[in-house]
Amino acid sequence: YTTFVEMMLPCFSSDALHKVLETFNANESGWGIEYHWALLINSNKHDMAIIDDIPMIHTRPIQTGRSQNIKEMKQYMSKYNLTNHIEETGYLSLSSLQETQSILTDLHDRRGSILASTMDLAHTMIKNVQNGAISRPGLNGILSVSLFLYKLAVISENIQYKDIASVFFQISKSKIVSQNELSQQSFISGYLGYLWSIKHVTDIELTSDMYLNSVKTITKTSEHLLDSEMLGFSWLELSTIPVTIVMQTITKHQLNVEKSDTNVLLYRSWDSLGELYFIEARKKTNLCKTLL
Repeated sequence: YTTFVEMMLPCFSSDALHKVLETFNANESGWGIEYHWALLINSNKHDMAIIDDIPMIHTRPIQTGRSQNIKEMKQYMSKYNLTNHIEETGYLSLSSLQETQSILTDLHDRRGSILASTMDLAHTMIKNVQNGAISRPGLNGILSVSLFLYKLAVISENIQYKDIASVFFQISKSKIVSQNELSQQSFISGYLGYLWSIKHVTDIELTSDMYLNSVKTITKTSEHLLDSEMLGFSWLELSTIPVTIVMQTITKHQLNVEKSDTNVLLYRSWDSLGELYFIEARKKTNLCKTLL
């Protein structure tokens, strides 16, 4: 770990890159800007490091620094009151990295296998919505598929799933709106479920207060009216708990009520997607334990 990483081949997180991006236009040579990076990202001395186990080919012949480069460096460092003091703040042993790498490799392989089967389930659901085999509009049907595809798009980085999710979301909305008033008040099959899903499938931000106020407006009574459909969740919890956990609970409940082909498919799909997100969480946890 260090407070200085040379600019020839730095690798940034998106957040860190956003904070240092303007420095690349500070001068022609780029000399001096590396001394600024630790300050700009507010480094905690364990978020900058040099990885000395990865070789790099320098494709251009090494050149002696020009006097203009040195001048630019001095000007930049003077402008921001920087020094060339560099700290080394520890290191990770090769054995600890190898242990973490082994765990991450296993998780990566498992992720690939589960992602492939999850995408197969997604394609089956898409076909079933298109041919009418999945026709219920709510969280026990098309809306569930829409949410699933949106979350799958995020974890698979396949934007096509997000596009299809948006189409299915609109189909679900139109079907739900055409229902009678009592059906609309349902969470699993009606408008309340649609309302909850908005922030998960669109860019619309719905705060907890906005959600609860909308619930009370729709139900025209206490927020506890539909506790039997909440499956142990409160209205407030539903606005903060990850969608995968809520949908795994709903699809399991629906499967216990009726073991139809649609309910089996939805349950399997959300169970598989939930495992993908669990693997991602484990990967981050293992990295954090090693790096911090």
